[in-house]
Amino acid sequence: MKKETLTYQINCGIDRFWKVYLSEDFTKDLYLKGLGYNSVEIKSQSGAPGEAGYTRELHTAQDLDAPGAVKAVMGSEASQTEDGKFDGDTWRFSIIPDKMSNKIHMSGVTTLAENSDGGVTQTVKLEYQAKIFGIGGMIETLMAKMIKDGYDGTAVYMNKWLADDA
Repeated sequence: MKKETLTYQINCGIDRFWKVYLSEDFTKDLYLKGLGYNSVEIKSQSGAPGEAGYTRELHTAQDLDAPGAVKAVMGSEASQTEDGKFDGDTWRFSIIPDKMSNKIHMSGVTTLAENSDGGVTQTVKLEYQAKIFGIGGMIETLMAKMIKDGYDGTAVYMNKWLADDA
């Protein structure tokens, strides 16, 4: 199991972060325009975004830029469902790929810390693993790149979204 911790500076307070980050409008705009995904669908949600007890099931699909051996197993598109729950302070999520879900595991926790400048530091702790003989390591390397690229893009897009919405 691989573990990764990513941190980002976001230009808003804690309450605003969660309300925007978990909102339907931002989520759809982020995935389609900000990250260039092929599709995004909120399959289910309960509670209010940014409020304790909020849950969401989100399905996304994106083109898979991967070596031929990985594409032979996974196909040319990566599609997955994120199942997440917000407890008032922390967003916990699992990502279940549409293909090979019994062999690929990814989960994470997102927390925030307030900064002295009024912004927040977003910390994302991730765990991921691919148990596929012969190509598991290649898939884990690809997962690490996709995760980092996605969160890097999310931080940039969210700061732009917040600035435009100010």
